[in-house]
Amino acid sequence: MPHPEDLMRRWLYSSLIASVLLGSSQAVAAPPPTYRQEVVVAGSPFQGVHGLVVDGKGHLLASNLLGQTVHSVDLSTGAVSTLVGPPKGGADDVTLGPDGSIYWTGFSPAS
Repeated sequence: MPHPEDLMRRWLYSSLIASVLLGSSQAVAAPPPTYRQEVVVAGSPFQGVHGLVVDGKGHLLASNLLGQTVHSVDLSTGAVSTLVGPPKGGADDVTLGPDGSIYWTGFSPAS
């Protein structure tokens, strides 16, 4: 009958061989799949939109706090125009009055 120390050595040796074989099979595993980058939506002139409102005439108004502008986006074409530019257009939020006037809240530097 084999000595217990011999049995232990055989078990350790077998475990070591199994670990090496299993580890080497992982090292030659298939490479990860390749990925492609796709532009879904083109870049925009907005730097930080905080408020949105639809004017009922086919335009989305967007207040752009960081860009200090109020933009109008034509919903049928996607064309963007600037209604109010810097520095007065630093709008945090935007809304429309009953007569269609544009109102916005904003931040102004302390004087």
